[in-house]
Amino acid sequence: MNGTGYQAPTGGPAPGFDPSQYAPPPRSPKRPSTAKRTQVTMMVAAVIAIAAVIGAVAAMVGPTKASAKAVRLEPVSFAGASPFIAAPVGKDLAGVTAPARTAGEFSGATAGLYARNAEAPSCDGQALVAALQADDQKAAAWAGAQNIQPDAIPGFVSKLTPVVLRSDTSVTVFGFDAGAYFPYPAVLQAGTAVFINSYGEPTVKCYSGNPLASRAAPPASPAPAPGTSQAVTVGYVGPSWGSFSSSSVTVVRPSTIVNQTFCTGGNATGGTTTGGTTTGGAPGSTTTGGNTTGGTTIGGAGCVITGGG
Repeated sequence: MNGTGYQAPTGGPAPGFDPSQYAPPPRSPKRPSTAKRTQVTMMVAAVIAIAAVIGAVAAMVGPTKASAKAVRLEPVSFAGASPFIAAPVGKDLAGVTAPARTAGEFSGATAGLYARNAEAPSCDGQALVAALQADDQKAAAWAGAQNIQPDAIPGFVSKLTPVVLRSDTSVTVFGFDAGAYFPYPAVLQAGTAVFINSYGEPTVKCYSGNPLASRAAPPASPAPAPGTSQAVTVGYVGPSWGSFSSSSVTVVRPSTIVNQTFCTGGNATGGTTTGGTTTGGAPGSTTTGGNTTGGTTIGGAGCVITGGG
């Protein structure tokens, strides 16, 4: 035959040839069944509904609504649920009637703010130290609440003064639980035995051994919460007493100087005392004169050198 024979193409595809034009089409993703799509849709709807409920609840308890802050009421001879010591190291007095004009804030140096009987101190400092030193864990927690070291407890207690509250008093109490201290707001009934420090601040509740600190007065009526126009409700929990009123609570503000002496006022409670002179009126004043018939004078008026519990 004339000419050349057939030869197979070599050297790749002919010019202008695009293999991708002849590739199989991409496979379409598998669509879920109708039942599967329905199930997913229902799950999404449920999640959205739950989120809406959570949002509604958050809105109701958010800063635009009232919130509750519980203040514990602690009557005389009441240790509470979280005492530091098993047995009292002080004696509370039942039936103490607060003098007039005791509501509001007073300096710890105010004359007549507390009552005291020099012949029968309301608290036993040595017993308190012994009870704390018998339990290293409690001693460490107690010292932590007082911002001191455990080995400084004896010296710290020796500088405190034992007195009796003449009026219902707002404080911060430090309870003991699970090896540590925790604070909570409380009102102590008039007649509660406490140690005060040199600034006139309640420092220890003697019936339970719990550390104390001053705190701001709880409002007698709802007041606006910070940043809102809504009220903050202050709730009181625990055993109350007949004379308690949120509008007649005393708040002790630590004095700005160290006090070398404290002047105490008398308080009549029960018993029978005929004759004698009653001295001591409302905190910050002195009333002298007149014989008292009926009632027992607790402490009477006078001044005492601080320390020596």
